[in-house]
Amino acid sequence: MYLSSENGANTKFGDGALSQTEPIQNKHDEFIYDPANPVPSLGDNHWGYLAEMKSGSYDQSPVEIRQDVLVYSTPVLTEDLQITGPVEVILYLSSDVKDTDLTAKLVDVYPDGKAYNVAESIQRVRWREGYKKPVFMEEGNVYKMEIGPLLTSNQFKKEHQIRIEISSSNFPRFERNLNTGGNNYDKAAWEKATNRIITARSILREFLSTWLKRNKLRKLVDKNPNKSIFSNRMYSNKCKRVNRHNTWISGGKRHQVSPIQTTYPKEWI
Repeated sequence: MYLSSENGANTKFGDGALSQTEPIQNKHDEFIYDPANPVPSLGDNHWGYLAEMKSGSYDQSPVEIRQDVLVYSTPVLTEDLQITGPVEVILYLSSDVKDTDLTAKLVDVYPDGKAYNVAESIQRVRWREGYKKPVFMEEGNVYKMEIGPLLTSNQFKKEHQIRIEISSSNFPRFERNLNTGGNNYDKAAWEKATNRIITARSILREFLSTWLKRNKLRKLVDKNPNKSIFSNRMYSNKCKRVNRHNTWISGGKRHQVSPIQTTYPKEWI
């Protein structure tokens, strides 16, 4: 399932969509992330994590009217759909700053329009290739970003919609990125970031994933390994899993694989 929009996915009033049709044109959605005005956290899945925050599931409508939140939704479901296991979001990003964050939130949209958070996660761009050393961006390049995993077991009911929100902040649930490439905690200055998501490379991946639907396991094959992907994966002991440290685990043993390319052609921008 592909992420797409015709006139922009900013806010829930945009036309961001999750659909089965692959976008023909090489389009993108963009938003401005201002660390001085971060997207406020509205519920979370960590009980008692912060005294000033309410844990749990809340209607995300106040968040979804912000211009710095991209919103992509499926059509209304014609039958119940169960999603169980880790959910991984992979996007392709271009930015005018050296470092920023990307957030992803999985949302269950009810028939009355209320949208309840199911799972959420964040990824700092400088750590996209691992945590041994930071790797900063260069303006004009496109970078592959993996966000997650988001852990869930949720049944999206008939007449509901599946939605994903993309932004660069979720505060105070997560620390703000000041976009300067510094430590953040010892910096007073910040930069606004214009972040661009290449939607023509973004899909809701059912490939190499296992969905629970009507209590039957349906296995699909990945034929688009270089696309931006929003994937639901559920692994067993026999599965091979490639993670952000460029290893996969099978039979209890860890195996090294080739590093994942993270810079992509400028014509994608």
